[in-house]
Amino acid sequence: MPYEETEKTKLLDDSSYSKQSHVEVGQLFALAKPEKWTLISGTVALVLSSLSMTLIPFIVGRIIDATQGTAKDEKSIDEAKHNLLMVVILLGGIIMFSSLFATLRSYLFTIAGERVVATLRKRLFSSIITQEIAFFDETKSGELLNRLSSDCTVIQNTVTVNISMALRSLINFIGSTFMLFYTSWKLTFISLSLLPLILFVSFVYGKFVKGIAKQFQDALAGASDNATEAITNVRTVRSFANEEGEMHSYARKIDVSLHWANRKGVAVGLFAGMTTFLANISICGILYYGGVLVINEQISTGKLASFLLYTLTTATSVGTITGLWGDLMNAVGASERVFQLLERKPKVHWKDGEIITHVQGKIVVENVSFSYPSRPDVTVLDGIDLSLDPGKVIALVGPSGQGKSTIVSLLEMFYYPNKGRITLDGQDIAQMDPRCLRRNIGYVSQEPILFGCSISDNISYGMSASPQQIEQVHLHSPLREFILNLVKVAKLANAHEFIEKFPDGYMTLVGERGVRLSGGQKQRIAIARSLLKNPAILLLDEATSALDSESEHLVQQALDTLMKGRTVLVVAHRLSTVRNADQMWGRLYREEPTMSYSKMNMGYTNVWCKDNYSLNE
Repeated sequence: MPYEETEKTKLLDDSSYSKQSHVEVGQLFALAKPEKWTLISGTVALVLSSLSMTLIPFIVGRIIDATQGTAKDEKSIDEAKHNLLMVVILLGGIIMFSSLFATLRSYLFTIAGERVVATLRKRLFSSIITQEIAFFDETKSGELLNRLSSDCTVIQNTVTVNISMALRSLINFIGSTFMLFYTSWKLTFISLSLLPLILFVSFVYGKFVKGIAKQFQDALAGASDNATEAITNVRTVRSFANEEGEMHSYARKIDVSLHWANRKGVAVGLFAGMTTFLANISICGILYYGGVLVINEQISTGKLASFLLYTLTTATSVGTITGLWGDLMNAVGASERVFQLLERKPKVHWKDGEIITHVQGKIVVENVSFSYPSRPDVTVLDGIDLSLDPGKVIALVGPSGQGKSTIVSLLEMFYYPNKGRITLDGQDIAQMDPRCLRRNIGYVSQEPILFGCSISDNISYGMSASPQQIEQVHLHSPLREFILNLVKVAKLANAHEFIEKFPDGYMTLVGERGVRLSGGQKQRIAIARSLLKNPAILLLDEATSALDSESEHLVQQALDTLMKGRTVLVVAHRLSTVRNADQMWGRLYREEPTMSYSKMNMGYTNVWCKDNYSLNE
C-alpha cells in the first residue's frame, strides 16, 4: 500500500522543502534528553564550581581591609600576617575546589555533547537514507552533507557546551547579585539600572541573528554542493578545462555566504559595542557613588573593591548570557533544515509490508501510468501493460525516452505508479516489504556504481542488505567457504582472472566509484555482486551499451550465466544483448515474438539497423 500522506509529508513535499518551518527552542534541548543524567551530573559540578568562585571577590575585599587596618590597629604585625595568610590559604582552597569541579563539569558536558551530535547525525542520516528516490531527484547531495556536518555541529554546541556556559553565567549572576545586595543595596540599584536596556538589546540582536543564520547555512550548503559535484566529476571538469569556471562558481557561492557572515559580523560588533558601553557606564556610576560612600565611611575600601569585582562578574555573566542567546537563535535558524529532514516521512515506504518467502518470478504490469514527481506535467508511461513469465527473458527495446528505464525503477519500487499496479506472483508489490522485494531482484546498470572499498567488499555488498543472508554466510559457514563463494561468483562473472592479476587480489581497493577499474571490469564486479545475491528476478538496464566489443563479449558471457533460471527484463539498444530473449517489446504497449523479425515495429528496426551499420563500419 502506498505510504499514507500525512501532515509531515505535506509539509516537506518536493515543492516545499525550501519553505521555512518554525523550530521551537524546546526542540533543540530535547535532543539532549538521552544524556540527561550526564548533564545533571555536569550541572551539579557546575553549581559547586560557580558558587565557590562567587566567594572570591568577598575574600579579596577582606584581604584589602585587613592590610589597610594593620597601620591603625594595635595588633602585632605577626598576627596581621598570620590572619592574612589564613585568608589567602582559604582563597587557595576555594580556587582548588572550584577548579576540580570545573574540570569535572567540562569533561561531562564535552562527552555529552559528542554523544548528542553522534546520535543526531545517526538519526539524520537514517532519515535521509530512507527518503524516496524522488526526494534525491530534487535535493542536492552537497546540501544534505552540509546538514550532517556543519548544521549538526552548531546544534551540538548549543545544546551542551552553551548550556554549560549559560548555567555557569546564570549562577554567577545570581550569586553575584546576592552579594551585591549584601555588600551595598544602594550601589546595587545603580549597578542594575541599565540591565533592562541590555536585555532588550539582546532580544533584538537574537531575533536578527536567527534570520541571518538560516540564510548563511543555506548559502554554505549551496557552496558545499558545488564543491561536492565538482570533485565527484573532476574528470569531466578536467577534460573540458573548466577548472577556473568551477573555481569562480564556488567562489561566487562562498561570497554569498560571506555576505551573510558580514551582516552577522556587523550585528555582533554593534551588539558587543553597545553592551560594553552600557556596562562601563554602569561601572562609572558605581565608582563615583562608591567613592562618596567610602569618603563618608559608610562602606570600607575592601567592600567597594568586592562590589566592583561582583559588578564585573555580573556584567560578564550578562554579556555571556546575551551572547549565548544570539548563539541560540543562530542554532534555531541553522536547525530548521535539520528538523525538516528528521521529521520528513518518505512518500514511498522503505520497510514494512508483506514478506514474500518464495518468488517464482511472474511479473505483470497492469495499465500503469507514471510521471516523475520532479516533472509531473510530463507523462512518461500511459496505460502500459506488460507481462514477464517466470524464467523467461523479456527485452524492452526502442528509442530513448520511451520509458524503458522507468519500468525498471517502478519494478524496484523506487516510485509508485500514478495509476495501475505491478504484481509479482499475483501480489501487488506496493503491499510488499520493499527490502524483501529488492533482495529478490538483481540489478545491473549501464554504469555500475562501486564503493570505495575492496573488490571483495563490493562483491559481497548485496549481502549486507539481508541480515538472514549474512547470518547464513558468515555465522553458519566458515570464512573459507565465504571466500570460496566470492571466488565462485567472480569466476562465473569472468572477473576472477583480472582480479587475480592485482597485487592485493580480492582485497584491492577500487577507489571512489570504482575509478581504478575499467568499464568492463566494473561491470563484471557488478554481475558478480548480483550472482552472490542469487536473485529470482534480474533487471539489466543497458548493461553492455557502454563497453567495447571485447569487454562486451566477456560481460555478455557473464550475463548469460547470470540469466539462467531467472526472470529477466533486459533494456537495450544493441541486438547482441537481446538475441536470446524469449519475448521482445518494441514499444512498451506492443508485444512481438522473437522469431518474427518481419513483424517488429519501426522503433526496434531502427535500432537494429543502426547497430548493424555501426558494426559494418
